[in-house]
Amino acid sequence: MAGEIAEYLKTHFGLQNISGDDVKTIESIFSEQGFEKDEIIFREGEPGDRMFFIREGLVKVYLREIEKGKTIALIKKGELVGELSFFDNGPHSAEAMALTKTDAYVLNLDRFNGMKKTNPGLALEITDIVLKVVSARLRGTTRKMYGIY
Repeated sequence: MAGEIAEYLKTHFGLQNISGDDVKTIESIFSEQGFEKDEIIFREGEPGDRMFFIREGLVKVYLREIEKGKTIALIKKGELVGELSFFDNGPHSAEAMALTKTDAYVLNLDRFNGMKKTNPGLALEITDIVLKVVSARLRGTTRKMYGIY
């Protein structure tokens, strides 16, 4: 369906003000990828050259070396994972595994960097989405650290 990824971003992440050309750009820079239950999406230490917007399913983010795979986050439909390494060019600091059959829209770093040159306004909107997600997670982490929950 044409515009499916753009509609997903609009519905789940509040991406607004997208024109017909922006929809075409979004559809061209994202790809779709499916994962089976217990399949590793990315490993700790791997390059973070992709960011995953979860369309369906449930993803466990965990630290392999600490407390035998302690879960640090559960990522569900309408959320994203892999964003930190995507933006800081560092390796993944944790691992991600599909807990159920999971489908994701995948944003490749090279495609995103190309779009920053050809459509900086749309790149900024996608960056704003990620900043809002990261900010919300940091607030949650702060609250957990200080026992506010």
